[in-house]
Order: sequence, then C-alpha cells, then structure tokens
Amino acid sequence: MKRKSSARIIILVLLGIYALLYLVYIVLPYLQVVDIKPPEDPDMRLKTFLTFGAFLLVYMLSWRNMDVAGMLLIVGYIGSILLDRMFENLRLEAVLLGFPVLVAGIFMVRDWYRQFLNLLTSVYTLYQAWRTLTYFIVIIDLELIDRILITGLLAIWIFGFILVWKKPVMAGWVFVLWFLFLLGTIIVDRGGLEYPLAGIVIGLPGLVLGILYITWGKKMKKSPA
Repeated sequence: MKRKSSARIIILVLLGIYALLYLVYIVLPYLQVVDIKPPEDPDMRLKTFLTFGAFLLVYMLSWRNMDVAGMLLIVGYIGSILLDRMFENLRLEAVLLGFPVLVAGIFMVRDWYRQFLNLLTSVYTLYQAWRTLTYFIVIIDLELIDRILITGLLAIWIFGFILVWKKPVMAGWVFVLWFLFLLGTIIVDRGGLEYPLAGIVIGLPGLVLGILYITWGKKMKKSPA
C-alpha cells in the first residue's frame, strides 16, 4: 500500500514539474529578456494555450482519479499527434515534448503493462485501417483477389483487437495468425505489396505484439488472484 502511495506521489510531483516547465515554455517567448519569438500563426498560439489548459484540467483530475486522468493523457497525446499529422502541422518538437506525458499516462493507469500493450495495439490498428484505405483509394488498379486479401488482413487484425480487452492470449494467437496470413500473401506475391521485404518489416510489430499478449496472458493466469 505504501509502495503504491509513494509511486502516486512521485507521478503527481513529476506532472507538477512538467506543468511548470510547460508554462515557462509558453511564457518565455513573450518576455523581452530573451531573444525567442512566439509563434506567429494565431492558430498555433491558440492550440498551445488550449493544450496547456487541457493539461492543467487533467492534472487536477489526477489528484482524484489517476486512472481516468492517465487515459486522458494517453488519448490526448495520440489525438494531438494524429490531428497535427492530418493537417500537416506535425513537428518533431511537439512529439518529443509531449512524450513524457504519454509515459506518465501509461504508468498512471492500473495494470499499466497491459494498458501499454493495448495502446500499442490501438495505434497499430489505426495504422492498419489507414493503410487499407490508402490501398483502396490511391491504388485503384488492384485486382479483386488483392482487395479481398487486404480486407481479410484488416478483418483478422480488428478481430484480434476486439479480443484484446477480454481474452489477451487468444488475441495474441490471432495476431500471430495475422502475421502468417500476411507472410502467405507475400510468398505468393499477392496483396498489392510492391516490396515484399517492406511487407515483412511492416508486419513484424504485429507478430511481436502477438507474442507479448500470449506471454503476458499466460503469466496472468498462473499468478494467484
């Protein structure tokens, strides 16, 4: 119990320090004592202030409910990156500065190891959906069998993603099956992949996630309730 309480205090203190540094990062360019220019784009300035305000609200919430606050930090970081990427405003600076928030969010959620795996799986699921849509929208000359195979790969992955939340071991085996299916399409030169080696590299994270879910799920079954 003391261990959990100490970890909670450490996380809250670190988040408080991050909030102060965040505030300094926002205010410093407006001070004339330093030669740093604030963002010229009004939309960027507004986004910076709104993001900071949202972070403060989540930080205050973390003193009452760390689980919910942690999930909000995770979702907020990923959502911010995806929106910036969608509108082509993604900066490496934003990715790096926000990464500590993602890590803190993961450790704030109970059963953080599983939550971290679920987070990776969620991101990879979004990537799989985006990749499938790209094939269908951009590459319009694919044959029917290739379209069926690509759709089948996405369907298998989403089925595994659904199982993740209740039956992680079974989900792990589904992800392994998904990788074998992907490997089969590469061997027979189907599925619209122009570079087979790239297809294997793209599929390896799915295989790794599958193995991790199988391993973690079996350990959880063996551990006493």
